[in-house]
Amino acid sequence: AAPPEIQTAPWQFYNYNAARSAAIGALRALPDTRDASCMARPYYLAAQRARVSIIIAFHNEARSALLRTVMTLYQRTPRRYLHELILVDDCSADAGLLPAMLKLQLPPFKRNFSSSSPTSTTTARYASLHSSPNSRSSAPTSQPQVTIKSARNTQRLGVIASRNRGARLATGDYLLFLDSHCEVNVGWLEPLLERLAIGATAVSPVLDSINAESLEYAASSKNLMGGFDWNLHFHWIPRPQSQPQRRDQYNEQQQQQRAFADSLNTQTAYLQQFDWARSRFSEARLRRDTNTAVTAFKSPTFAGGIFMISREWFFKLKGFNPLLETWGGESIEFSIKLWLCGGQIEIVPCSRVGHIFRKQHPFHFPNGSDSQTTYLRNSKIIAESWLDAYKYFFYASKPAAKRIPINSNDTVQSQQLRRALNCRPFSWYLQNVFPQLKLPNDDFIAFGALSSGELCLHIGNHATSQLHMTSCFQNDVT
Repeated sequence: AAPPEIQTAPWQFYNYNAARSAAIGALRALPDTRDASCMARPYYLAAQRARVSIIIAFHNEARSALLRTVMTLYQRTPRRYLHELILVDDCSADAGLLPAMLKLQLPPFKRNFSSSSPTSTTTARYASLHSSPNSRSSAPTSQPQVTIKSARNTQRLGVIASRNRGARLATGDYLLFLDSHCEVNVGWLEPLLERLAIGATAVSPVLDSINAESLEYAASSKNLMGGFDWNLHFHWIPRPQSQPQRRDQYNEQQQQQRAFADSLNTQTAYLQQFDWARSRFSEARLRRDTNTAVTAFKSPTFAGGIFMISREWFFKLKGFNPLLETWGGESIEFSIKLWLCGGQIEIVPCSRVGHIFRKQHPFHFPNGSDSQTTYLRNSKIIAESWLDAYKYFFYASKPAAKRIPINSNDTVQSQQLRRALNCRPFSWYLQNVFPQLKLPNDDFIAFGALSSGELCLHIGNHATSQLHMTSCFQNDVT
């Protein structure tokens, strides 16, 4: 049974309507939010390099929401690509949550627990759910089986460390990170695999919205990309007008991807896959495919840590920064690192995944910290590690960050990585990836918080927009 605090105040515990989630059940029909052009076009995939490990890290998730996430993956993911599902429980209060997922009756199925310690990592194997309802009594031998791996943190580590732990357990060619309150839509995986096969480094779906109260599923705009401000807060921003890809741009992209593949010391399979995809997905088609409803586009960052990347790339970049605590800023940090060190991020409009967007965090932060302090510390590490001289714009926007203590060890790993991979300076990112992030210039009278001495003007109540003066060193000064 769930702990008493979950039973008595489920909304406060989850920050979404857990009763409605339970009433919906494990699987429901979703509106197909793709453009019709997505359904009409074929997708070219490299099967020999398309084993996908899906990593779901969670803390205090409603059983119904986690179950629905898992069930939609089984129901709407082609079995030939779904290599394994990895569940990492970050010390949830409901200690029975992870065992409940492993005891799911998913007919037809096979279960084969490994001999490893059941308290740390457990492995099970389930057969396909794509067979007909009349064949539930036995698992079809023609379908590849899917491995489910699980791990539970004995103390709270946070989503950043938990995702890294899941990645270390993965053996697939591609890693896909997914939140535990998602529903993948029909045909979601193939467009992502196609973009990776032809040279994209990391790809993210369009995140459709699942209302936290009604759990209604609604389409999101396909014309938004991920960005951030000088506070290092994520924002959706309009997608720039797309342009057909020129021949020189296409050839340069292919050369860059080949060079990095060589630097990874991969086997010839990766390059064979690359050549195969290039011949199938021709330059002529790339130049013709200018329909913005289906064309993938580059994005400065991605939202919520929901993205797919090759396993080799992820570990070449040392994964998520382990010095960032619990939650906050890891997607922005990884995105900047990826772009500066030779990669690129694309959003793929033909891939749709629903996500419950909560208004605030339902969980507590460890070590007596709070979300603002943790996020501010993480942001300071990012600024000191990657923004170069532009970090002073961050400090002007967030003066409280000056008093957040960090030491040189918090940034040394990133600096070593930048040297090892010969990463570009942040000025390149501003010029070539994210020119929408405007710099203060002669048109600005001032930049940063409006202050008088150590007092800053602050919006105390966003509902009424009431202004008052407060200490500039409060962590939540707007």
